[in-house]
Amino acid sequence: MNKFMLMVTVFLFLAFQSFSQDQKYTRKYSGTVKYQKTDQPATVFEFPYPASEVEDGLMAFFREQGSKPKESKGFYYVSNVRMPKEDKLQDIYYKVEKDGKEASKLYAIVTEVGENPVTRTSSHNELVAAGAGAGVVAAVGPAMEEHDYKVQLEKQEEEIRKSEKKMNDLLDESKKLEKKRSDIDIEIETNKQDQEKLQAELDNKKQLYQQFVEKKKKK
Repeated sequence: MNKFMLMVTVFLFLAFQSFSQDQKYTRKYSGTVKYQKTDQPATVFEFPYPASEVEDGLMAFFREQGSKPKESKGFYYVSNVRMPKEDKLQDIYYKVEKDGKEASKLYAIVTEVGENPVTRTSSHNELVAAGAGAGVVAAVGPAMEEHDYKVQLEKQEEEIRKSEKKMNDLLDESKKLEKKRSDIDIEIETNKQDQEKLQAELDNKKQLYQQFVEKKKKK
């Protein structure tokens, strides 16, 4: 069991080393996205994570800020987002798209509270350049990295739990087999003793039989 725990410790160390070395850079730049048949300025993030993982991470991120994303017309809408240490609120419209098998793109539109991106009077780029919008955009990348870290950590912990369960099953099976072997050894020893007793009885009966036959011949 001690050897197994040592193997688990080594595995965790190597896994975390590999994870820290394999972290990929998240690219962020200004772009546009189609929203209700209009081209809207947006901040684009390229993540080295699957789209489903990014969506889950964003859902958790905004909930931590006290907001709950709602889905509408292919976008998620988050109202009255307030970042820590910031007073100003803003609305966020975002969508996540697959970008290959294990990557994705996030398109984020920042507006003043209550503004529709199509009829807005504020500027996305100005909001992102300063104020609360900048806080949201700056926080998204690190939030996704933290979420991915937790996802990978949970996967590795689950793998360890599976291996531990297999090891415990093998140990339990080993105990059962040892018990069976012990029982078999006892049965074998008992069988040998029974053979010896029976052999003695058989030899005695043969001797009596021979004496009986010899006695008849002498008459």
